[in-house]
Amino acid sequence: MKIAVAAALSLHALAFAAEEVRFTSGLGIAVPSPRSASRTMARIDPVEAELVEGRWKEPSAGAAFAGGTWAEVKADGNGTFAGGQGTPFMGGYVWFTHESPGDQVMLLDAQGNGSAFVNGEPRGGDPYSWGFVQLPVQLRKGRNEFLLSAGRGSLRARLVAPPAPAFVQSSDLVLPSLVAGRSNDGPVGAVVVNAGTDALRGARIRLTSDLPGGGSWVDLHNMPACTVKKVALPASFGERSVGKPGSKVQATVELADAQGTRLFALPVELQVVSATDRRIVTRESTVDGSVQYYAVVPSTADRAAGDPMPGILYSVHGAGVEASGQAACYAPKREAHVVCPTNRRPFGFDWEDWGRTDFAEAFAHARANLVNDPLRSWLTGHSMGGHGTWQLGAHFPGEFAAIAPSAGWISFSSYVGASAAGAAADAPTDPAAAMLLRAGRASDTLALRANFLQQGVYVLHGDADDNVPVQEAREMFRQMAELHHPDFAYYERCGAGHWWGNECVDWPPLTQFLFRHALPKPESSTVVRFRTVAPQVSSRNAWVRVLQQERPFEVSTVDASVDAAAGTVTVTTDNVAHLHLVPPGLAPGAPVKLTVDGTAIETGAFKAGGADRTHLHLERAAGKSGKPEWNARAGASGKDPEANVKKPARGGPFKNAFAHGFVAVVGTQGDDVADAMLLAKARYDADQWWVRGNGRFEILLDRGFDASLYAGRNIVLYGNHDQNSAWGTVVGDPQVDVRNGTFAGPTERHTGDDIAAMFVLPRADCGQGQVGVIAATGARGWRALMRTPVFTAGVGIPDLVVFRSDMLSKGTAGIIEAGFFGNDWSIDRGTWMRR
Repeated sequence: MKIAVAAALSLHALAFAAEEVRFTSGLGIAVPSPRSASRTMARIDPVEAELVEGRWKEPSAGAAFAGGTWAEVKADGNGTFAGGQGTPFMGGYVWFTHESPGDQVMLLDAQGNGSAFVNGEPRGGDPYSWGFVQLPVQLRKGRNEFLLSAGRGSLRARLVAPPAPAFVQSSDLVLPSLVAGRSNDGPVGAVVVNAGTDALRGARIRLTSDLPGGGSWVDLHNMPACTVKKVALPASFGERSVGKPGSKVQATVELADAQGTRLFALPVELQVVSATDRRIVTRESTVDGSVQYYAVVPSTADRAAGDPMPGILYSVHGAGVEASGQAACYAPKREAHVVCPTNRRPFGFDWEDWGRTDFAEAFAHARANLVNDPLRSWLTGHSMGGHGTWQLGAHFPGEFAAIAPSAGWISFSSYVGASAAGAAADAPTDPAAAMLLRAGRASDTLALRANFLQQGVYVLHGDADDNVPVQEAREMFRQMAELHHPDFAYYERCGAGHWWGNECVDWPPLTQFLFRHALPKPESSTVVRFRTVAPQVSSRNAWVRVLQQERPFEVSTVDASVDAAAGTVTVTTDNVAHLHLVPPGLAPGAPVKLTVDGTAIETGAFKAGGADRTHLHLERAAGKSGKPEWNARAGASGKDPEANVKKPARGGPFKNAFAHGFVAVVGTQGDDVADAMLLAKARYDADQWWVRGNGRFEILLDRGFDASLYAGRNIVLYGNHDQNSAWGTVVGDPQVDVRNGTFAGPTERHTGDDIAAMFVLPRADCGQGQVGVIAATGARGWRALMRTPVFTAGVGIPDLVVFRSDMLSKGTAGIIEAGFFGNDWSIDRGTWMRR
């Protein structure tokens, strides 16, 4: 078996499909150390290394391999393979075979696996055993091989026949609640599966209903064979059309071909609730156009009776918990609506990376759509949500009057240990490991601990917690004491474990503490203290915005104050290259006396901007003496950095390429084998994005790709300069270049067929958007790229990282280039690792 993709098949997908093939026996191996942990992209995996280097041999019972032994494994009567530490089911691999009567497509329904190789092609997995992950896979006539990675103690696997060559899954729907007496326009999320052997071209999908309303057709574009796509369906129902609370609206998700012929229909039910009921609110994400939701417990405040405007209590859930389940733990409150975002999945991204973005989007949507007092905003969460509370509170300190983590862990390094380069507590000596750690600096909660000083903080933890040790809470107690935090409360519940009922989140002393706090009015925020690890993660606190850093992904500090009566603004900074200030209270037309880092800045041109507040932009650049000096400009609205320089929405690092409505463009300019590898990589990434991120992953081919139709959106290119014809348009004249056999990098030129590269640049064809490049110099490089854990929380990837295929056996020693471009996106002013 080698990593590859079968050529397109001409037979009908269902020609030979049996109803079910259940795997009940196979071979397994417990992969020994030094297989690495999951919080680093520089993983070590001896099994995958054999596949990548083309040395893979079919295993046999008793055969020694990488310090372990292949052994027979058998499922129990329910078809479940299980085992603890030291077995294949805790970080190992399981190998199955199946004899197919012909070329066909079936659905791989596996639970408990992180990924799978099917005849050498990598596919996603269902690591948390949700049960909805059914992936269409091409089988060939005769012997087919399945190699599944397992990691959580149990595994089930079977093949099932698809119901049609193209269909809509009945599971993993995202359905909004319909509120009686109101107009409802929340979108519906549905999963389309192309289980055919050819691309699904020109197909459309929509939501229909017998009631007035429903939605318009959505074009599926060109879905490649054996792919899964989650799509957003517009849905709109008038205030008189949905019926009474407790009733259900019958609707249909309809899939049709380009001629309008129905291919598949899935009936769905939408629940009707009252305005005071707990409900599901859906919205379309700006990240990828997918449908995400948050749950709401409406406030019981009676404004007519004189109750104050309610605030919003944002509550973030723990691992494995649905946002709807989180909301169900709360009793309705007069003081606040309770809003529970999703983190995109019950495990999702640990409220980091795209989980952090999901929170920010839900935060903004709820604030805009619920009647609320924006100064009364609070944050809490349990377990992983307790970690999320620490993280979100640290990155967005100006958004919450108070925070309250319950049973929360601090950071990956404190909770799961320093087993990964991206989560190590001590500074690594290897320069590549140090660069990956730096790129993952946003995970370091304690680096931003000073931001907690502007919030009330309440910590709740059980002293008998066997999941998140109470030492996590006690360490934060110590940290707050060191800060001399003036508004800090701590309660350690004697004898309580990890979960001791709904009071873990809806604990009266905790909520009462939160509700006593309110954010200051904007005009009274005369002093701002802000810490950020990167503007791309968090750029704003009150009237201070950090737009660029001098040293990327190291902590930047800003301490700013304004004295409106005196007309003075005083700022002290560290590691800031471009700062935007909008100080409150300055009198219109009055001069501004500005002092930055102890130096008075020329103020003659600075006037308050009339009815608008004064905007001051401060940029640090080399002065006449050659030393960095501050330059300032002001105006009524200010001006962000130019399009060709870094800024928060267009500043990397690589993982941020998967944002801003991104689409994947796959190259087709190589030979059949190379083109199949590129598509296999995109298909694997689409699997992972769907399963981990509840996301929409649009796959387009370079031939016929019109970049102007996606202006301002991010593009992710699959293929090197020789393989993808879209390079010239969206990358332009590259500073770094990947060709067949060569990589021209920031520090030197490298040759060989074993080089893999990932990097991000601004789009060359428009003033907005970024382009992420996933490319390799040859077959071994592509095989090494296949399972790179981009969509794993806490994995740091800088603007650029380049490695050879031997990274899977050498770890970070296999990385040959890594670092950050300069603020002008140049190599010369960048920060690069040196060996």
